[in-house]
Amino acid sequence: MVKFDDNALPIFKYRSLGDKWGRGAAIDIILHNRMWWQSPRDFNDPFDCVPVFKLSGGLKERRASVRKTVKKFMGSEPRWRRRQEVREAPLRPRHEVVQSMVEETNRWMLNSAISCFSEIPDNHLMWSHYADAHRGVCFCFRQVPVGPPLYFYRVQYATERPVIEMNNEMGITEYMRLVLVKAADWSYEREMRMIDYRNPPGFRQFPPAMLTGVILGCRTSGDDEEFIRDLLGKRNPEIGVYRARLAEGKYGLDIIEAT
Repeated sequence: MVKFDDNALPIFKYRSLGDKWGRGAAIDIILHNRMWWQSPRDFNDPFDCVPVFKLSGGLKERRASVRKTVKKFMGSEPRWRRRQEVREAPLRPRHEVVQSMVEETNRWMLNSAISCFSEIPDNHLMWSHYADAHRGVCFCFRQVPVGPPLYFYRVQYATERPVIEMNNEMGITEYMRLVLVKAADWSYEREMRMIDYRNPPGFRQFPPAMLTGVILGCRTSGDDEEFIRDLLGKRNPEIGVYRARLAEGKYGLDIIEAT
């Protein structure tokens, strides 16, 4: 069984090689040091990054909240327009205010980007779901000392969706809460995320030192293995090549060095 260096903060990304993006994604990661970051609205779980919005308190609390929002986001508006917003916004029906926040959050999510990883390379469900039923690969990364957004954040798992109090200012703290909490059903993934909350989906470069190895699935074909080894040879033959194999006597995988 391969032991990864705990001090290197190993992180893993499962990938298919068979879909229309599969081999292209491998080329991007291995040769071009880049990955596609997607909008949270494209995740496979419809509950992911969908909080519960709560508008509590009375007119006084709502008016104070509106004043803060107007001061922060409407500073360039004419004075009469800002006063009108403070006067009228707190009187809007509660359901309209909540719906407005839902729409604004959706716009925020569509223009944000996240890349997903796992803390573990040997979960057979992950191989089944994200690596083409064990026919794909798992890329091995480590965190290196670079600035955001290339920080890894650990996902928390819960039985209830995060609640966003709308009378509080919606800032990065609230954003991080709602994108880092998932249903407890997904806890087996032990997910880590890189988050860019100010820029839209697209490719992001990563330092070459982040990629440390590639694990071949227990069903990876000979052609796909040759394809991966050829890419690694063009980039850096010292990057590790490993293989997942069925563990003896139990439902599990062993990760071994590939000869």
